[in-house]
Amino acid sequence: MNDREQVKQNVIAYHSRELREMKDRAVTGAREVLPEFRAGDRILDIGCGAGQTLIVKASAHDCVGLDVNMDALELGRSWKPELKLVCAPAEALPFAPESFDLVMARVSLPYTNIPLVLAEVARVLKPSGRFWTLLHSFGKLRKIYLRDLNWRRVGAFGLVSINGLVLHFLHRPLDLPASRLETFQTQSGFQYLLETAGFENIRFEQEGMLLASANKPTAVRDAPTVRT
Repeated sequence: MNDREQVKQNVIAYHSRELREMKDRAVTGAREVLPEFRAGDRILDIGCGAGQTLIVKASAHDCVGLDVNMDALELGRSWKPELKLVCAPAEALPFAPESFDLVMARVSLPYTNIPLVLAEVARVLKPSGRFWTLLHSFGKLRKIYLRDLNWRRVGAFGLVSINGLVLHFLHRPLDLPASRLETFQTQSGFQYLLETAGFENIRFEQEGMLLASANKPTAVRDAPTVRT
């Protein structure tokens, strides 16, 4: 098996396992850390993977899943051909302004240019629309990278930690050669980014990770200026 095929098989195995686990939790009634799906919502899931969250939890709604991984999207289409799945970066959402009632991003923002993504989320949300995201706290990042102590993981942890501090203090991530845009997020730093993007009613919860939610104002403001 060549490297490309191995990557594809890893993607299939990962998302298939997530779908099974999500279905199992739905059957048992186990609590999921997810936003409220309201009747009539048009939903965008940023970093949807194979669309497993939409398939299990929001199938009765008008949903769109977005990801940059085509292998994952093709897997999702094989599971549910009618599901709307789009391959595009979160920093340039290919949707018209005011298209969605709810935009969710379940552990996908830590790998993106967050200020640019938040500006795009604000653009595509309807007035009073909801934004929900699950983020990497520093503690969660430490558990991810240091569960196996080897020099590569420790080095990656150092780079992502530095980039998280840059994001916290300078409000923009660096595009590093090894870890790219990946960061951890702090409550105060992310609140600043949400406010800069024009959001209001900002709320945080600790769920082992950092959960943030906010609303686009009912009265549309001028679009924020974001540094690139």
